[in-house]
Amino acid sequence: MKFGEEIFEMTDELRTKILGSIDPMKAVVDHLFSSNERFDWVGIYLLCTDELRLGPFRGPPTPHEVIPLNKGICGAAVTERRTINLPDVRADDRFIACSTSTRSELVVPIWHDGDPIAEIDIDSNTPSAFSPFDEQMVEALAELIAPLVKEHCDKIIEAKSK
Repeated sequence: MKFGEEIFEMTDELRTKILGSIDPMKAVVDHLFSSNERFDWVGIYLLCTDELRLGPFRGPPTPHEVIPLNKGICGAAVTERRTINLPDVRADDRFIACSTSTRSELVVPIWHDGDPIAEIDIDSNTPSAFSPFDEQMVEALAELIAPLVKEHCDKIIEAKSK
């Protein structure tokens, strides 16, 4: 089997570990960050309003705590309504550099009722770091936590309306 040909299957152990966590979003970030040495930064951006706001993350601090929907690969994943696996960030002028060492990026929207409500963003210092297996894994984790992310966003929206 070649690199990237594996199929991701969610284990009951991983599902229980994440859903049984006090903070499932952070549990996903922690799992992804520690599961692959090519994942140098992992974060979740929440789309509870008309912009992306940084939630839990692992890796170096980023200056991009808020991203407008018309900016960056993160904004593009939401507006284009798709996963974006960017093998070479330097080849895409939409890329917003969080770190000069970043070479590739994977952004996976988190969906609720067909609409993006958040996304998982992963940066790597390795070019072409993300395989189809990585995409499947992150998409499965995004689907797993989607109802909890929706609940979290609803609370944020409710608090802002008061």
